[in-house]
Amino acid sequence: MEKSVKMVFFFVYIFVGLYLLNSALNFMKTPDFFGQIDKWIFLIGGFLLIIGGFSFLKASKKRKE
Repeated sequence: MEKSVKMVFFFVYIFVGLYLLNSALNFMKTPDFFGQIDKWIFLIGGFLLIIGGFSFLKASKKRKE
């Protein structure tokens, strides 16, 4: 994968992770717009967690070999 694509995925992971932390702990008030798309953000967060889990399994298999 290209470096630019990896950076985009990195920022998406960071953004969604910070949003999920903020929704649970309420560090700062988010605009009402985010409340309207809240379900979509949780959907994207779920997919990112699944992709991250598969990446973790794939990386741990490479280290053992």
